[in-house]
Amino acid sequence: MIRIKCKYCSKEIAKNSINRHEQSCKLNPINIKKCLNCDKILLNKESKLFCSHKCSASYNNKKRKLSKYTKNKISKSIKNKNIIPWNKGKYKYNIQCIICKKIFHRKGKYCSLKCMGIARKSKSWSILQKELYKTGKQHIGGGRTKWYKYKNIKVQGTYELRVCKILDFWKDSNKIKSWEYTNDRFPYLGFDKKEHTYLIDFKITNLNNTIFYIEVKGYKTDIDELKWDSLKKLGYTLLIWYNDNITIEENQMPH
Repeated sequence: MIRIKCKYCSKEIAKNSINRHEQSCKLNPINIKKCLNCDKILLNKESKLFCSHKCSASYNNKKRKLSKYTKNKISKSIKNKNIIPWNKGKYKYNIQCIICKKIFHRKGKYCSLKCMGIARKSKSWSILQKELYKTGKQHIGGGRTKWYKYKNIKVQGTYELRVCKILDFWKDSNKIKSWEYTNDRFPYLGFDKKEHTYLIDFKITNLNNTIFYIEVKGYKTDIDELKWDSLKKLGYTLLIWYNDNITIEENQMPH
């Protein structure tokens, strides 16, 4: 078979295919695309017209025939870092970040997660928890269990939600005087021989004004025994309810 060299890429092609090859050859001037602004060759970029964003902007500016004054104005507005926002002075909040002193426009102490992380690294988690406890906030932290709203309180997990309904039934049936999703905290010594804080779930007041507590658990851990023993030593009555205990009480409720 007779083979002929392509006059553009110098490849040897069969004589009966040389014409078709030369027409589609990438080095054929007809097939070479150039940047509309700087005439730079665009290889393998058939869908693009420019080699860069700079060339695209320059070409469009030439086409629009912008004046030097307009170009300088656009350039200054881009370079100026202290651009005044359109809604300056209309923000609802103007708060200074505790860490970086930056002004931000929403509720909170920190402008970003980065600053929050810096603040938390400066104090241990237990210290932060104790500071939050002093503010009277209920059940800070507590893992990944989903929170539910029951009337005017938030409870953690479906077990606690079910217990709320049971205690309301007890109250309506005059079995108890009142109950609350408690904020009572008690100290206990952990395995590290340091004092920690134990937050109980429910506080119930009997008809004779005596008090007992209910702790709702999915399962028992080793640290739970230390917590429960410390509470009993202080003279308090504590009931531990698991799923089976909750189900027994639910079966006594009207359906």
